[in-house]
Amino acid sequence: MAEDAAQQIINAFVDGLAAGRTLPMLRPAGMEPCNVQMDRARTALSIRPQSGQARRVPLETISQISVGAENVEEVNLPLDDFCVTLKLDDEQTLYAFQFQDDEARDTFALCLGMFVDQRRAEAEEEQAASATPVSRAVPEALPQAPARGYAKAPGKVPPAPTSYPSSSQSARGVPSGLEAYQADAEASASLSARSKKKELTDGQKLVKRFVQKMVKGRELKMLSTTGRSLLCLVMLDRDIRHLSIQLAGKADAKQRFVNLKSIEQIYVGDDVAEDIELPVTTLSVTLVLEEGQAIAFELADEEERDTFACVDQEIMTQQQMVQISKQAGPAQQWMTTPTLAPGMSAQNDSSVAWYPTVRLLFRQPLPTAWSAQNEILCGRISVEVMALTGDRLRDTNLGENGRTYVVDSSGAVLSALDLQDTITVDSVGTIQFRHISQIPGSDGGHLVASAFKGNRIEALRVQEGSLAAVVQPLNEPLDMFAVVVISRYENTSFQDQSIVESMSVLLTFASLPYAIMLVTLVTVLVSANSGLQLSKLTIARITGAASSLTGRKRNRSVIVRSSSEGPLFNQEMEGMGNKVSQKSIVMGDESMYDDDGRPLAVQHRRTHVLNDVYFASAKTKYGCLIRCARRVCCCCLGRQRE
Repeated sequence: MAEDAAQQIINAFVDGLAAGRTLPMLRPAGMEPCNVQMDRARTALSIRPQSGQARRVPLETISQISVGAENVEEVNLPLDDFCVTLKLDDEQTLYAFQFQDDEARDTFALCLGMFVDQRRAEAEEEQAASATPVSRAVPEALPQAPARGYAKAPGKVPPAPTSYPSSSQSARGVPSGLEAYQADAEASASLSARSKKKELTDGQKLVKRFVQKMVKGRELKMLSTTGRSLLCLVMLDRDIRHLSIQLAGKADAKQRFVNLKSIEQIYVGDDVAEDIELPVTTLSVTLVLEEGQAIAFELADEEERDTFACVDQEIMTQQQMVQISKQAGPAQQWMTTPTLAPGMSAQNDSSVAWYPTVRLLFRQPLPTAWSAQNEILCGRISVEVMALTGDRLRDTNLGENGRTYVVDSSGAVLSALDLQDTITVDSVGTIQFRHISQIPGSDGGHLVASAFKGNRIEALRVQEGSLAAVVQPLNEPLDMFAVVVISRYENTSFQDQSIVESMSVLLTFASLPYAIMLVTLVTVLVSANSGLQLSKLTIARITGAASSLTGRKRNRSVIVRSSSEGPLFNQEMEGMGNKVSQKSIVMGDESMYDDDGRPLAVQHRRTHVLNDVYFASAKTKYGCLIRCARRVCCCCLGRQRE
């Protein structure tokens, strides 16, 4: 019963890790969620932090498993009693996870320790057996390369597309496999016999010799994760479709076949993806397969290394073109990684220029009217993208720090404003295309790296601080390419002409009230300084004219005395009912007379208030009201007498 319970715990642990568990991983500055997963073969852990890339950790590389807060001073991590710490063989890499209770902590530590001990024992047996490579069988499984994570752009030998259907027979009219190279040699021989001698180029001769050697079989060193190399017999079949690997010196050793179409990446030298755990050197050629496996061969010198890598690429390209199914319709496929193609220099001299080039494989069945045998046209088109660099990608609206790039689905930068942003040279002198995340002097490349999935591109808009980036895939059939715009909108200056014009018009209208007020103030100040003052006579004339106009509208006569003397009429004359106009008043020295010569009673009094007298033909309530109002106003204003 106890054994069954222990087995159930182990099975539950394996099932949980195989499905993936999210555990808090300790950092010097705090904790971060992390996905921990173990493969079904129980040979390695995949550790993927939330803010980083996945790391494959073989179980045999774990040298120590600590429980609790042991060695907290040495690890520089905030460990507690519910932590489990994994220490690798390099004595520097540490992984510390925190659990909810001591039961979960102990289960993880005990079960993982059991599998680590088992894998380390198996590794020691493999190392002991590697002393006699003749008796050692080919490994059952090749070293695994993680399926996720970006693989840097290859050097001289970019990969070919791998999504074409296979065909055991060659297309009509198109030789396949080894026969293709033999047909080239026969065609050259027939031309030379007809006085049109055309020898094979150096590249064709190189490919032919390589194929002949590989068909016969070559002994190459294959690298393993244990740090040792196995001497293996590597062969190509006559159809140039499969690569077979067998332990050298043992005829009955197992063979492993690798379909050339399954090769996704070819790396030259030690500049490989970070997640590949093979001990590669500068003389290595690494093949990364579709299923995430990696194969690395070590060659004798750089010339053999470059020849092996370059010819493998050419063989894969031709094999993929001629094996398109004849039953399929028209098809096209962009090669997933660009290359450098030789061309004539722009100076029209004898020098050779290398241009960034993207390649398109196509298949087009010929119409029946053109080909009674239903022949198929297969070919490759190379498109130079050099013309897109320079000022064609300059946009003043993005500011001084804005950049525009053309990027393919693998993340390789095809064209940029600055040429150095597209090409780089690795430590062994191999020319490579830069990945979008490796642009020098730019902090925005890492923001958009996740949009490039290898075989497709996702539209993306992202902002981080003052950085803004946009990824916009192109429409079909250019959907394997995208335009990337990265800009920093702080400490930059840009100008929009339409906004400038609008602001100028608005500024003019907004300034008008201030201009009017300024003119008014200046006028008042000038008038005051010049001594221009309105006299009482001027005010009286203005007021009298207004009163006269008002009286006429009401059918009343208004008499205005435009002097400083007293009122024109006394109280007795107000009821006479005579309509006396201003024209009928004759002014004398001391008296005033009307048109009939009758004197008007005038009281010689000086006053500062202008007296307006209104006469009506009859005494009405409205007239009385006016007289009362006049008298009240006179009393309130307070006349001054001499």
